[in-house]
Amino acid sequence: MKPLRLVLQAFGPFAGREEIDFTLLPPGALFLISGPTGAGKTALLDGITCALYGDTSGGERSAREMRSHHAAATLQTEIEFDFALGAQRYRVHRIPEQERAAQRATRSGETLVKVAAKATLYRQEGEPGAETWVPLSSRTTEVSRQVAELLGFEAEQFRQVVLLPQGQFRKLLAAGSGEREKILETLFGTIAYKRVQDALKSEAAALSKRAENARLRRQTLLEQAGAESAEALVARHAALEAALAGLVAAEVLAREADTAARAALQGGQACAARFAESEAAALALQALDARKTEAGLQRARLALARKALQVLPADRALIEARKQAG
Repeated sequence: MKPLRLVLQAFGPFAGREEIDFTLLPPGALFLISGPTGAGKTALLDGITCALYGDTSGGERSAREMRSHHAAATLQTEIEFDFALGAQRYRVHRIPEQERAAQRATRSGETLVKVAAKATLYRQEGEPGAETWVPLSSRTTEVSRQVAELLGFEAEQFRQVVLLPQGQFRKLLAAGSGEREKILETLFGTIAYKRVQDALKSEAAALSKRAENARLRRQTLLEQAGAESAEALVARHAALEAALAGLVAAEVLAREADTAARAALQGGQACAARFAESEAAALALQALDARKTEAGLQRARLALARKALQVLPADRALIEARKQAG
């Protein structure tokens, strides 16, 4: 942030309207705010902080307490601050909550009226020479929030990092480690690295959890397998692989033996069939031989019978003759 212009009216020790044009300083120049005690050095820093955040540089007094006791009762306390962020210019106009003299008598006869806090944030737009101030927000809290987003500092961080008024540097040194880390992160723009760090931590935690789950799963599998360690399980697996290879080889041999046995069985069955056929043929031959012998006997008997028939008439005649002779 680069200050360009500061206007204070009825603010702090300044009873009237005071305007400081920082653009009159040489570019890149360093300047010193000096003066006797009570001259208003801190009031300038209070004015900048009050314009931006509605608070003072030390955070010890509110903006409403910064109304000048020396100002005319009818003069309204106002702060206006122009600043640049890169090539973009912004303006904050803020009226703190205050009590000032009424312009005219009220019905109740009160001489003071309460003025509510107001704030407006502007952005300069337009071509050079024809710039206009475009309002971005006109709500006090929203103006403070947008200023914090633009600058990257909350009010307390702005006081500690940018201003450090009245020896408040020790406050930064005495700040807690968490607050100091937050301030330094903002000061050196390490928020992006912090996000990367947080993302890496989150990923590391997730990987650690996955590793632990894998370890527990591994332990469960080892217990189910009855192994004390992965090495023992590997050794058992190797032994089982070797045994399996032996069984596969034995199965191949058994299949070959089974094939040979089946072939032998088929050959034996064919041979047995031939033996059975041979035995049947032998029996048939024996039967034929027996029939041949019987046929020979029958033929011999037939021949004898035929011979007997030839002598039968003579035999009968002999018998008849013997009967007649007797």
